[in-house]
Amino acid sequence: MATKDAASALVPSLIPLQVAALLIFFVAPVSLSAAVRGRAFKHPQAERCFAAYVEYSRTKNLADLDTKCPIWREWISTDGNTPDKIHASNAAVILGHRHGNATTGRSGTIADIGIDVGSGWSNSRVTGGLSTGVHILSIPVAMYVDCCSADDRSLAHAISQRKTTEVCSLLRDSIKGGLMYAENYTQLDQATSEHDFQAFSQCYHRSVDVNYLHLHTTAGVRNMREVANELNDGRWFGETQLSLAPSTYNACVCEPSGRPGGRGHCPTAQPRDAEYLVQATESLCRNVGGSGGVDLASIDAVCGSCGALAK
Repeated sequence: MATKDAASALVPSLIPLQVAALLIFFVAPVSLSAAVRGRAFKHPQAERCFAAYVEYSRTKNLADLDTKCPIWREWISTDGNTPDKIHASNAAVILGHRHGNATTGRSGTIADIGIDVGSGWSNSRVTGGLSTGVHILSIPVAMYVDCCSADDRSLAHAISQRKTTEVCSLLRDSIKGGLMYAENYTQLDQATSEHDFQAFSQCYHRSVDVNYLHLHTTAGVRNMREVANELNDGRWFGETQLSLAPSTYNACVCEPSGRPGGRGHCPTAQPRDAEYLVQATESLCRNVGGSGGVDLASIDAVCGSCGALAK
């Protein structure tokens, strides 16, 4: 089958998923006073940086980026000098891409403590700069805090308010950017269950540690983990719900059928197919709306229109 052949070609050495223990987000280390569970703590530095990345995508003002996000060189640069992982995508800004820098060993992927792209957890530096798999973030130009909460700045709330063009355009450009910069990893089939961490997935965490909406595009990674219990800044922390596959605590493009609240939608097209973008935009919209408890009439009104707007 195409999925297995493609995965074998792209991921030469894959470690089985055997887990218990792990994660914070991809920003600089923070001091935590107690154990946290379920992505409960927040990273205001990441929120400021996300906003700075969006602004840089418009202005290209490097001095301003230095002021607002001093740590940017560690996260969105492959050469340590330019923010070359930032890409404008209309209503979205894309962070990360497939290829890295052979000289510096910095890959184009975005580090995350829940994934291993060839050199350990939360590490995007690999020999030759080419990671095993890819992890890309899509963030909105118009700020939302998350996908699915009751907050009036959530994407689910926008669906409930029937902001059709705004919602569908953002989802389309977020998904499209992930596809574009994942490059040949789009040849993998999409993940259809929480165990398909080596396949192609596009998901939001429903409970977040960064109050700035971000869609994860993940494919072909060497390993992915579910939980973390690790030492940080002299203190132990614990966190759960780290998977970037279609777990129940995520809202994804493709989810197993039968999930409650109107969720469980999945494109019939694969990421490599021309029809995927249109189907994925509507599917993610419906799964976000269902995750956020939006009434079915509003989900149908907004998400049912996404297909036409995504073409």
